[in-house]
Amino acid sequence: MMSHIFAGSCKTVIKMMKKYHHHPILLLFIVGCFMIEKVKGRLNPLVNLSTREELVHVAGYGEEKLSTVIITGQVLCLSSCVDAQGHQLPQPISGASVVVLCGHGKKKKEWASSITDAYGDFFIDLPSHLHAIPNLEKFCYVIVNKIPRNNKNMLNCINNSSLTIPKKHKRRNIKLISIDDGIRTYTTESIQIISKPNTHDDARKIIISSN
Repeated sequence: MMSHIFAGSCKTVIKMMKKYHHHPILLLFIVGCFMIEKVKGRLNPLVNLSTREELVHVAGYGEEKLSTVIITGQVLCLSSCVDAQGHQLPQPISGASVVVLCGHGKKKKEWASSITDAYGDFFIDLPSHLHAIPNLEKFCYVIVNKIPRNNKNMLNCINNSSLTIPKKHKRRNIKLISIDDGIRTYTTESIQIISKPNTHDDARKIIISSN
């Protein structure tokens, strides 16, 4: 408390320098003021930064985005259509909801989402406060959250009005594929949705696999 009062009085003392510059006690008080300002600068180096741009750069955030983390992938359906060699032809699933979750255990997870385009591709720009997490590929993963029932490729793939995605097949890990000019890109590769007949009846279930 006293240190704050003492430091606050420094400005007043400096103004008195011209009038009472020969007074010995005043000179000692002035020396103390300069010592306090020097210590404050050591404890908080941000006070030595003169411009707002420098503060933004040191803090790592602000209007200027200093880094970008993109997570990409593609959602496909292995339809009943086959090529000349008898291989199933993957069909892109547009309008699917894809979510990135970051966190461990039962703790609240950070997340970001995207919708697949006409080619089944998704691009998720991860929030900046998650960029500094070490080993991001071990901390974040992707899930297919929802698939639109009116998607024509989906209807070709699975002829069933009640579509579900088992939890054990939903999670997809990410891996780093490039770093360029402050942009890190991760991918899940392709997420393939495969329909298989249920052994009990004609209903079908969805299984998600990685290419």
